Amino acid sequence: AEGRAIAASGEVSSCIDVSDGLAQDASHIAEESGVSVRIDADLVPIDESARAIARAAGVDPLAWALYGGEEFELLFTVRPKGERAVIDAASRVSTVKLTRIGEIIEGEPRVVVTQNGAPLAVDSSGWDHFLHL
Repeated sequence: AEGRAIAASGEVSSCIDVSDGLAQDASHIAEESGVSVRIDADLVPIDESARAIARAAGVDPLAWALYGGEEFELLFTVRPKGERAVIDAASRVSTVKLTRIGEIIEGEPRVVVTQNGAPLAVDSSGWDHFLHL
């Protein structure tokens, strides 16, 4: 319902489901659109229970968000000045909170992740279903 509503707003310029990891799925948007995607790691929502489980497993919670699979969230880009229209469209059909986590920037197709303003080493890997058969 949320996907249909935001698409109907006319302000969404691309959209993908995040099922194979945020970095990998963002790289698909970058590649198909010929742009760079900048993700601000400080804005990526990670549930506190997921953080606790990651810490207990000795894993960085951000790594799970960037490279893990099965989030089943939508990652989408919004036309300039269209953010309010998209938020309003989504709120008419759902209580799901939309979170701005980055921006599209000019440059070669890639994903750039920053934390506290500094770039992080990142690759575009994610969940690979064929490795886990």
